[in-house]
Amino acid sequence: MDRKIQKSSLKDQVKELIKNKIVLAIAGIVFGIILIIHAAATVNVLVTILGWVALASAAVYFIRYFIRREDKNLSFVVTGIVLTAVGLLFVIRPDAIVNIFPIIMGIVLILGGTSDLLRSIGLSKAEVKGAVAFIIISILVIALGILVLLHPGKVADMMATVIGISLLLNGVLDLILLALHRAD
Repeated sequence: MDRKIQKSSLKDQVKELIKNKIVLAIAGIVFGIILIIHAAATVNVLVTILGWVALASAAVYFIRYFIRREDKNLSFVVTGIVLTAVGLLFVIRPDAIVNIFPIIMGIVLILGGTSDLLRSIGLSKAEVKGAVAFIIISILVIALGILVLLHPGKVADMMATVIGISLLLNGVLDLILLALHRAD
């Protein structure tokens, strides 16, 4: 009986993880499109928006921990505290974040692209149709991340467009990979 409960709990956690990944992918696509269309907009606005998103996410984690009895997981509190700190920093000092923003985004793109590349390689080994296209897109996301890390000053002028394209590609790839994973 205990194993049945553990399996059910694990399935619920996986479902929650997939929901979160879908929301993040859609948010990446939306932010990517906005950044591509409004590339001339200041990056300070983006940093401030990300700060408010982090604060809202922190509130959700805290509410979930303190309101829902079945979710008394300490990781919710820790995540809430980290998101609050990041959110406050982004909202209060966006100018400081803008200076390190290309480095942060480069690292995020490389990590996300690497994760997608590994999943894409798995799809290729499983002989899933179109897996090569996913591998190419993942490599492009990684390359954009490396470009941002290597040339943060030069990229600063076109950072919004580069980040927008990268977020859009990463979001689309994540949704496609999740759809293919669900089809298995």
